[in-house]
Amino acid sequence: MDYVDVCPPSVVQAIREADLRSYDSRNLITWAETEAGRGCAVAALDEVARRLTPDSDLAVIDLFWNAVATYAPMLDADQIETVRLAYLRIPYDPALSFNYFLGLRNTGIDIRGRLRNRVPINWNFTSTRRDAQTWDYYLYLASLNEPGALAALAAKIADTASGNDATQMLRSLSDLRVDGVDAILKGYAGDPRRADGVSGPGLPLSKNIELMLMRRAAAQAAGP
Repeated sequence: MDYVDVCPPSVVQAIREADLRSYDSRNLITWAETEAGRGCAVAALDEVARRLTPDSDLAVIDLFWNAVATYAPMLDADQIETVRLAYLRIPYDPALSFNYFLGLRNTGIDIRGRLRNRVPINWNFTSTRRDAQTWDYYLYLASLNEPGALAALAAKIADTASGNDATQMLRSLSDLRVDGVDAILKGYAGDPRRADGVSGPGLPLSKNIELMLMRRAAAQAAGP
């Protein structure tokens, strides 16, 4: 439904007048939820998807991708198509890779053909939180069962010595709901390496793996 049919007049006016070229519009969608609930936020997301352009503020674009990931389960087929067109309209920006690919993964939007050869591949990163667009991209490819993508992620984890970094990568991988992830996780079931805790060494990787597998089993039992 159109946002004018879902949101109260004050929110409708704010959405209508929002300048997506302005940094001040970055939280428009989450603000709409705070003011009028998730249905209004989804309608606001749909409207932003229609109006987003390459000239929109970078923070507006980044938080739009994040909103797509957050609200993906609530989007209908027409709204997902509107989001897909926004992805095709906005050039890929490596600085936004985490939210960009998370939105694609959570919606299942397939724009692999457009992205081919546009995402620089560099596996020389140590953390999924820094300069890891290759990791983000390959998670997306693996979510669509791209041949070789999951194996490439597994190889990166196997080549990682740090318990911190390996834990981050495995935790990130565990979010993928595709065949083959459980087998990779179980390969670290006896790993004694530890990630840092708040005030010293944290849980061993083996315990983290146990928790990841439990969470995945619960998610699979809950269904889509």
